[in-house]
Amino acid sequence: MRLAPGGEARPAVFLDAGVRTAGSARFEGEGVWVTEGELTRALGYHLSAGGLCLGDRCFPIADRSALTQGGRVELRGVARATERPIVIDADLAVVSLGVAAPERRERLASRRAPELTLPDLDGAPRSLAALRGRKVMLLAFASW
Repeated sequence: MRLAPGGEARPAVFLDAGVRTAGSARFEGEGVWVTEGELTRALGYHLSAGGLCLGDRCFPIADRSALTQGGRVELRGVARATERPIVIDADLAVVSLGVAAPERRERLASRRAPELTLPDLDGAPRSLAALRGRKVMLLAFASW
């Protein structure tokens, strides 16, 4: 479904792989529109002749008109182009982009757990990195 940007932008929170940034966006239907400046400020991406770029890495955009309109950029299109999962809660004005698929594949292939520090039963912090090379069992529990 093609969404056109309109209406008023409102305050929003952008979560980029866990990093929180405040900004503004227009939530319309299932789409989220931001200005090109907001895209760069909140998420680090910019549009160029090479496509959608983050630093020196550019993702080619076959149909730029499907991603942009009237100086605004639709974030679902950004997520598709960069192979990132996206979750949008328009009621709470929150947009969350996950880690890109190639990076997730690389992390899984390495078979290394991410850095994690939690308190033990006595409250002392225990780091997973300090246990590298040893067998470790992690037990997670939720009361819900």
